[in-house]
Amino acid sequence: MASIPVKRLMIVDDHHSVRRGVRGLVEATGYYSVVAEAADSRAAVDMSRNTRPDIAVIDDCLPGLSGVYLATELKRLSPRIAILMYTAHEREDFVLEALEAGVRGLVLKSEPGTQVLRALDSLSSGRPFFSSSVSERLLDSYLKKGSRPLTGFLTNREREVVQRIAEGRPEPKWRAGSGSV
Repeated sequence: MASIPVKRLMIVDDHHSVRRGVRGLVEATGYYSVVAEAADSRAAVDMSRNTRPDIAVIDDCLPGLSGVYLATELKRLSPRIAILMYTAHEREDFVLEALEAGVRGLVLKSEPGTQVLRALDSLSSGRPFFSSSVSERLLDSYLKKGSRPLTGFLTNREREVVQRIAEGRPEPKWRAGSGSV
């Protein structure tokens, strides 16, 4: 049986207790190793050059330069890095700005730590992850802007798959030859 490679993480938050909590949570799984911790964006950029993390877990509100700026810089330095924004904000404008900066995961700090682990698992597999409240906010915003409603071009099954993806749940395995997709 092949072993799963351990993902290298960098945690960036200006609160020591948050960094310590996230470290304890992720290292307990055995799937992640924290290779760097930083309290601000400038230190994080320097550390990322030396440690080459696979995933960065970053706070959106950092001293000096914002978490969104940090995401932009990390993606510029290492385009393959996956970025999980750990935030207290779910405003549409903030989420869109984070997405444009290269963030592919967003978890609210008010949610249980298991959401961080689910997000890291998704990002490790190359899939995005957004907490359910963020997904709902984005969907509501999309529908309110007068865009073509989802019911107009998705089948019921396709809507179910989109919902499962938005919730970070994997697609169930279907029986071969059952005709179900």
